[in-house]
Amino acid sequence: MRIAILGGTGNIGRGLALRWGLRHEILIGSRVGSKAERAAGECAETLSAVTSIACQIKGTTNTEAAAAAELVVIAVPYRAMRELVDAIRPVLDDQIVISLVVPMEKSDSYLKYTPPSDGSAAMELKRL
Repeated sequence: MRIAILGGTGNIGRGLALRWGLRHEILIGSRVGSKAERAAGECAETLSAVTSIACQIKGTTNTEAAAAAELVVIAVPYRAMRELVDAIRPVLDDQIVISLVVPMEKSDSYLKYTPPSDGSAAMELKRL
């Protein structure tokens, strides 16, 4: 399966790429394609150090990754979700979309869950 991980250069995206990279074709997406290419190269290097199984991890822009994927995973911070959805909407067709987005705010030394008026980031994403 061809899986796009949008915002895939962060810790969660890289973790998913490493776990799925041996069994699926992974497209790490970022607003900046070169950043995604770097992350993909690092993930591929990590996997090649621990296994002889070839992995298919590539980096590209979020929009290109979403257009080419069968499954789209949104792994961006909540504050970036709307901009990302606006960018990928024209290229989404019949892809399955999974959102990992959780609306959190940093408050002094802890994170606080701040649900949107729709009840969750996933429900807001559906409305967008």
